[in-house]
Amino acid sequence: MDNNFIYNAEEDNLEDFIDLKFKIENPHSLKYSSDEIDSRFNFENVLLPNAKYKACVLINEGVGVDDVVFGIGMDNKIEPNSLKTELIDDGYLVEGLNRDDLKSKYENYNPKQLKKILKKHKLKRSGSKEELIERLAENIPEDEIPFDTYKLTPKAHELLEDEERLLFIELLTRYIYEEFKEYYPEGDFFTNVFDFLEKHRSLAIEREDHFAFVDSCVFNAGVLMYTDDYSKALYWIIARFIFGINYIFLDSKYYPTYAPIDSDSCDILHTIGKECTMKDVKNTFDKVYEELDFEYKVPKEITRQIVENVVNDVEINNILYDLGKYYMEHSNE
Repeated sequence: MDNNFIYNAEEDNLEDFIDLKFKIENPHSLKYSSDEIDSRFNFENVLLPNAKYKACVLINEGVGVDDVVFGIGMDNKIEPNSLKTELIDDGYLVEGLNRDDLKSKYENYNPKQLKKILKKHKLKRSGSKEELIERLAENIPEDEIPFDTYKLTPKAHELLEDEERLLFIELLTRYIYEEFKEYYPEGDFFTNVFDFLEKHRSLAIEREDHFAFVDSCVFNAGVLMYTDDYSKALYWIIARFIFGINYIFLDSKYYPTYAPIDSDSCDILHTIGKECTMKDVKNTFDKVYEELDFEYKVPKEITRQIVENVVNDVEINNILYDLGKYYMEHSNE
């Protein structure tokens, strides 16, 4: 394992920790290793399209345009005004609301708020809510409208209905959709997705990239669960647990830095486990344990008990406490 991925907690080196966090949170790529992300990763071609999609999702949910481009811009290292310009230039966002759009926006206000706006503009404040909205839509100058005047275009709504991209956003957040489409411009979508994940898994093994391997197992399980193939999904989520739990004990400084299991993985294993029997879980565990080519540091029965506890919905903090206790007792072995 590349030592760049291991934070030395004893030295309390904040810069190393930030660098580790940055590498974990950035997307794993078939084109770039994590060490190359800083200098060679093509943010514009890979992250920008994804940022535009996320922006359209949030704007469609009613979040203000300026808040959206600022938040997503910060997350993706894109200047907010540049992101807004990109959305407009690409035809996803236009400024200007028609009368029906205005009325729909004012529907979100209660009568007291509507009357306050009317009072500010010295307009009549009597009547039903519908009449107040009608009056505002007819009379408030465009530059004094108290909300965003931007709206998504039909092209943006087509983007939001892209089910393939939606799957990537929900389940494969570290695998960028644009890169996937470069490798697989046509063919059966799910066949391509599983092949894509296999490429990532193989590359993770070649690079000795622990984080990429664990992510690949989780995402593979997520997609299989999405397609209702629970038996195969069970295999990969258990592989994630066996590998993750054992890996962190291979370096005595690693456990305090990175938890061997996380709540998202626990949720997936628990959900899949409910669709299977405990016998299925035990048999699959034995199968993965035999097939996963890895140096085991934690006894098999302890790892098995952790997997069964997650399936049975034992509180994750309790599981981590027990594992931490084991680590403290055996870290010097």
